[in-house]
Amino acid sequence: MPRAEVTGLSCKSMGLKGVEAVDAVAKTMQVLYDEGGPSPVPYIGLVVYVEPARVYVVFDGFDEAEGAWVDDSDDWTWSDDPEVKVPVPAAAPPAWSENQPAGLVDKIYLHRSNEEGQHISFFVKWKEAAHLHSQWVPLAALEAEPANKQRVQRYLKALAAAEAVGGFVPTWELNKEGEESDAPGAATEDEPYNPEFNIVDRVIAERAQADDLPPLFLVKWRALPYNGATWETCYTLLHEQQATRRFRHFELAPTAHERRIFASGTRPPRTNFRKLESSPVFRNGGSLRPYQLEGVNWLLFSWYAQRSVMLADEMGLGKTIQSVTVLNHLWKNEAVRRLRVPLEYPLTG
Repeated sequence: MPRAEVTGLSCKSMGLKGVEAVDAVAKTMQVLYDEGGPSPVPYIGLVVYVEPARVYVVFDGFDEAEGAWVDDSDDWTWSDDPEVKVPVPAAAPPAWSENQPAGLVDKIYLHRSNEEGQHISFFVKWKEAAHLHSQWVPLAALEAEPANKQRVQRYLKALAAAEAVGGFVPTWELNKEGEESDAPGAATEDEPYNPEFNIVDRVIAERAQADDLPPLFLVKWRALPYNGATWETCYTLLHEQQATRRFRHFELAPTAHERRIFASGTRPPRTNFRKLESSPVFRNGGSLRPYQLEGVNWLLFSWYAQRSVMLADEMGLGKTIQSVTVLNHLWKNEAVRRLRVPLEYPLTG
């Protein structure tokens, strides 16, 4: 399939035919391409990324990298026909498909057996891929790679040993070395591991791709540490537009007012200080304890008074949340994104 000709970005916005740009992602589009026949050939695709002058469309059965940029010069329409199936791109490495060998397995969670008791497929997580991309893979496809074959053998050996002593060890509680894990797991085959591993916590970075492809986003997954973050494509984040918009909101350059404040190196007068009478409301309805609120007020008063201080108390009493609350207050109320704090005089410790 020929790629749409890229006309280049301009100040002109693409006409989306009655659809707002924020609503265009995940909509189905029909694009007509001239392939030399008697009439143009229609392709059904899914919009996965939107720029001011063009949108990126992934077509059914094609790899995401084989999508096309569509702009006002192309012949396209929105496809609202409920009979048209939502396009699904081909699996990307390290995922397995009939036309693509399996990548390296990180962990095996479950297995399926046939009526004769033979293990015929395994639910695996791939190395350097998010849990979201885990798959059921036939045994034959795994045995084609020596490292994966060894992983399967260790998994089966550990499973047999557990069953031999009279107890059943749920397969999702076996770690990648075939030993029992202390990590909490799920309880059914529908949830072989903590289901929160599949939920986007936040987007923490963005990087451009070669060949004029849409960018990749670094995703921190809920209930997993930051070293479990993975780079994901726009198709993976198709229904996570709020997370990408939130990331870009925080990445916006400082306003002229914020730049003036930072350049001046001065702070607002002490009279700007207003004692917080109640705690801010955090995610999931959390709030500060009374002594933490008192600490926040003390830190804020010290900042307005241009007095260097150090916050110190026992471990686990909330120094971090108090510091974060202070920084958020200065950003929201005083338009201060960055603090000029000498290293020898830290705000908190």
